[in-house]
Amino acid sequence: MPLEKAKTSDNGKVRIIEGIASTPDLDLQGEKVFQKGIQFDYFLKHGYFNWDHKPGAENKIGEPWECRITPRGLFVKGMIYKGKQVADAVWEHIQSLRENPSSQRKVGFSLQGKTLLKKGQTLLKCWIQDVAITTAPINYNTYLDVVKSLSGYELDKAMAAGHAISGQTGGGVHRVESGISTPTDEEIKDLGYAGGDREVTKKSLVGLIARDRGYSRKTSELLADILFDLSA
Repeated sequence: MPLEKAKTSDNGKVRIIEGIASTPDLDLQGEKVFQKGIQFDYFLKHGYFNWDHKPGAENKIGEPWECRITPRGLFVKGMIYKGKQVADAVWEHIQSLRENPSSQRKVGFSLQGKTLLKKGQTLLKCWIQDVAITTAPINYNTYLDVVKSLSGYELDKAMAAGHAISGQTGGGVHRVESGISTPTDEEIKDLGYAGGDREVTKKSLVGLIARDRGYSRKTSELLADILFDLSA
């Protein structure tokens, strides 16, 4: 997906980014990540955005404010630092892509951490330390967007409002909506481990539509009915 145009200039503004850092799609290494099995608490509280998985403090170029599982995948939002050489160079590259609409290149994300449970080529549980910003993501369905920038004063007001609503104190506006979970037998079958010929039931199809497409249970049941009628 192309980078969106920023609505304000970067001069004097906080560099805010957001996007999808992981999806359930098969990546270029032939693996896929079970999204509900991603443990991101550490990343949200202590982790960084780094540059292309490179080690060292100089490559810690930003930090997250928000992280949650969505129907599309793992959503992240945060900022890129100003005044660090690598961070400034990465931001300049992102801006250059945005200013050249004919460019077919994009910047994406890549998870960095540990695999806790793997079955076949699917990571069922993983722990995230950092999220890399990279020009060569192994999952090309990830993407990074630039968000409307905020001045330091505007950011302080937004964070204060967030604390007032959530009752939090100190730090950034951290949002945690999903912890780590183990997939059910039905979900494992949906991931392709039924064994032998895979039988899709109407119940499993309802769950698959609701989980992967984000529809309500009622809408998912209606779509499942239609699909089964068509295949009858």
